[in-house]
Amino acid sequence: MRGRMTTAGLHGARFRDSRRGMNRSTPPCLLLAASLLLAAPALPAKPAAASKTETRALIRQVEVSFAAESTHEARARVLAEGRSSFEARFPGDPARWFFRVLDAELVLDEATPRAERRAKARGILQEVGAAAEAPSDIKSRASGLAVSLASGAAEDGTGTYDQFRDAVLAHVKQFPENDSNEEYARLLARAAARRVEDQAALERVKELSRSRLRVVALAAQDKVDQLKRIIGLKKKPLALKYTAADGRKIELIKLRGKVVLIDFWASWCPECMAAAPEIAELYRKLHPKGFEILGINLDDEKERMVQTAADKGMTWSQYFDGKAWDNEISRGFGIVELPTLWLVDKDGFLSNTDPKDALEANIEKLLSKP
Repeated sequence: MRGRMTTAGLHGARFRDSRRGMNRSTPPCLLLAASLLLAAPALPAKPAAASKTETRALIRQVEVSFAAESTHEARARVLAEGRSSFEARFPGDPARWFFRVLDAELVLDEATPRAERRAKARGILQEVGAAAEAPSDIKSRASGLAVSLASGAAEDGTGTYDQFRDAVLAHVKQFPENDSNEEYARLLARAAARRVEDQAALERVKELSRSRLRVVALAAQDKVDQLKRIIGLKKKPLALKYTAADGRKIELIKLRGKVVLIDFWASWCPECMAAAPEIAELYRKLHPKGFEILGINLDDEKERMVQTAADKGMTWSQYFDGKAWDNEISRGFGIVELPTLWLVDKDGFLSNTDPKDALEANIEKLLSKP
């Protein structure tokens, strides 16, 4: 193998060099020993180690197949077959730790209580992180999944913001090249601003913006700018006027006396699509009580937006300009994440910029006010 001398090669080289250096005064016993060793059959070479390209190619194949399956049973089968194939082709290769990461992902699909699933997955990921021989990129993957678990726990209240913050900062510091670090930093900035009053959120996000970890500081600064803009917007009735995709003229000022949800969304946003049925149901239920929705769409193709809105029962007006993240309204309001939901009260003031936890209750509360 190029760049590596086998055991047989080392022995042969050493003795050839030794023979050249021998003279008549060399003791007969050494001559005899040298001749016996040279005459002996060469030791078998160690099997060549698998290249990283080979192991990663198989891992990628398993990963794609694993992600393509929609049921726990099918994913378990892909994982078992992939692990068996890998161990047969590359016995003892450190990249085998990748399959423990998939074990953790599979655990999260189990039909067991969420807290139990998360605890079991965290244990597996900690095992990967502690494995001295596990490759860095696989440890990075495991660490990233652990961050996602901490994010989910902070989101649903089973974990804390502090736990999530510590997980993100430790991950980014240890694995600065991870492709998902920007996403984790944005999630952290969003979490810092949740479930606290505007000013408290601003102070907490400002603290993150002073981080020495550049990706964290940049995401936090974006959130700081957004929070400052929101605090300013809340000081007077929100101004919004546009021509909807269907030609309707929309003016927020003409909706005074109603509670209005402004829904910033896109068809390519999985969370937006997951929330759409609930929002449509709330519209059907609460519209007769004075509830309105204004959609601000960030797609770049009108046909896709129209079809998605029809499929999801989104019968309210939609603003569309085809500029995606450069959408005139969302950019003007400093929207940096989707989905974003804003609630406007009967007087036209921006009341809540994060009502998702209890959307119906938040709407009902505003509807109940005179």
